[in-house]
Amino acid sequence: MSSLERDLNRIANRWNIHIPEDAWEPNNALADPRQRLLATMSINGCPMHLEAWEVSYDEEQGIQFLVDGADDLDNLALAVGADGHFQTVEIGDREYVLVASPYC
Repeated sequence: MSSLERDLNRIANRWNIHIPEDAWEPNNALADPRQRLLATMSINGCPMHLEAWEVSYDEEQGIQFLVDGADDLDNLALAVGADGHFQTVEIGDREYVLVASPYC
């Protein structure tokens, strides 16, 4: 199998999921409820929490950080072995990192 065929197979096995902007709910427990947004979804019958954490960048230090000041992003990076900035999505006029976890 050629490299191109492997790449095409890998791409074919990905799913693109679009969460409509109006599906996101603000986290009213925060001073700025739009710093963390919440949604729910199901993957193969498993109910999932989907969170959007607002991020920004410190260009001088080259780091990505949570706008609300929590260290959850650092903890996530350690848990998954991240080696750089997380990919982000734009919801409204803000930039977010998405985090999914199964219901307990």
